[in-house]
Amino acid sequence: MRRFIILLGGIAMLSVTPVVPAAPAKAADIIRDVVCAGRALDENGEFIGDPNDISNYFFGTALIRTTKSGQITMTCHYDVPEQFWPIHAVHNRGFECTLPDSSATTTDSRIGISSGGRAVLNCRFHT
Repeated sequence: MRRFIILLGGIAMLSVTPVVPAAPAKAADIIRDVVCAGRALDENGEFIGDPNDISNYFFGTALIRTTKSGQITMTCHYDVPEQFWPIHAVHNRGFECTLPDSSATTTDSRIGISSGGRAVLNCRFHT
């Protein structure tokens, strides 16, 4: 009888012990709301204005993601003023793109601007 009580006590303790799942491996580091800048595109998808003139840039916010393997992806959202809105959506790719802190540059880049002036800039930095 005594063994039976000890056995029941052990079973009761196991039934109230929580099972904690293993923590998932960290997939990526993410930095949000970083200030970023981009330019407008003309109807042919070419950038408007001198790239060395800061007045040709429009500012927004970016999300920067760094994977465990070291690849960095930046996605920048900004609004283009109405006078630069294209008649239809325009795109460009393969232009030089730099992280906001100037720590890396790439040409693995894409930009799209809607007819309503919403721009999305994506850049991938391979390390």
